[in-house]
Amino acid sequence: MELATAAKEFTVLLVDDEKANLVLLRAILQFDYHVLFARSGREALEVAGREIPDLILMDIVMPDMDGYEVCLRLKGEERTREIPVIFVTSMTEIGDEIKGFEAGAVDYLTKPVSPPVVRARVRTHVLLRAAYRKLQELNEQLGYERLTIENILARMSNSVQFDGRGLRYLRAPSEKASGDILLSAMRPDGGRHMVLGDFTGHGLTAAVAGPIVSDIFYSRTSSGQGIEEILQEVNRSLYEQLPTHMFMVGCFLELNPARDRLLVWNCALPEMLVLRDGQVHVRVESDHLPRGVRNRPDKPGTLLEVRPGDRVVVCTDGVVEEKNPDREEFGMERLEPLLLAIVREDRPLEGILDALRDFRAGEPQGDDVTLVELIC
Repeated sequence: MELATAAKEFTVLLVDDEKANLVLLRAILQFDYHVLFARSGREALEVAGREIPDLILMDIVMPDMDGYEVCLRLKGEERTREIPVIFVTSMTEIGDEIKGFEAGAVDYLTKPVSPPVVRARVRTHVLLRAAYRKLQELNEQLGYERLTIENILARMSNSVQFDGRGLRYLRAPSEKASGDILLSAMRPDGGRHMVLGDFTGHGLTAAVAGPIVSDIFYSRTSSGQGIEEILQEVNRSLYEQLPTHMFMVGCFLELNPARDRLLVWNCALPEMLVLRDGQVHVRVESDHLPRGVRNRPDKPGTLLEVRPGDRVVVCTDGVVEEKNPDREEFGMERLEPLLLAIVREDRPLEGILDALRDFRAGEPQGDDVTLVELIC
């Protein structure tokens, strides 16, 4: 922004109890700025609160209220706290300058003033003020757009097609929009499909790709396709549509109609657990690449025999990689015994979130957290 194109659009408030000083500053600035005047600290607060100038040039030594107090009061009010203040004073000690900056001033001019220096300093700070206000406007616009997108993604992720029968799950996104997805549906023949996915990163960037996977999963499951075909189609679509640095780690499950065979593709998630009779019966470690990394057929998944009552547990890495203040990870060694105790005592899965919160010890949540339990 050039000052010449914004002439008279900026307002400068001059504050000094000496009329001669006001006349001098007015002469320096009047052709470029709309100029306001105040002869005391109290009058300055009234004018600034009423007209909100873009900049204040203020003397420090005034009879009723000195410049330090005026500046502190301006910074204490919502309407005036962002107005930049330049002290114009004959006080030249380093301590005086430090006290001025501590009160909230942005600059310091000493008397007698130099007109070119005054104009240069004023120009710098009014343009900074204008840029700051523009950034505020853009941030507000971006905030509105972000909220709109988050609401759209939240509605898309809460699909009416989601079949939660036989599932327990907990979800704790680190931001409103989650990069984790959980999909579950029944095939027409009675088989069950489930996908737990985790896109690189978190927040909006990660969440935008979820609808791609969701649409493929539900449309192909309802048409009776197997999970292997769905997995390959998801991989192809993500490979073609996502930038190279984005991909999805995930676990794809297919439980047959008789509910005695489970087909598993673990694509870079933490190891999947099958719990039986209160113990870990099977662990299925990752042996497939994340989806969207390479566009070629996968090797077969892992086929497991399961029984009624077996519990299949899979989670995103936001659970096991949560860190405490010492940067130590929560890990499977803590998750496994906690899961077993929850199952044996028939407690809610939310106890895991409590354990993670205690483990963080006040640190912010590092990643999206999702854990699901499928009861065969």
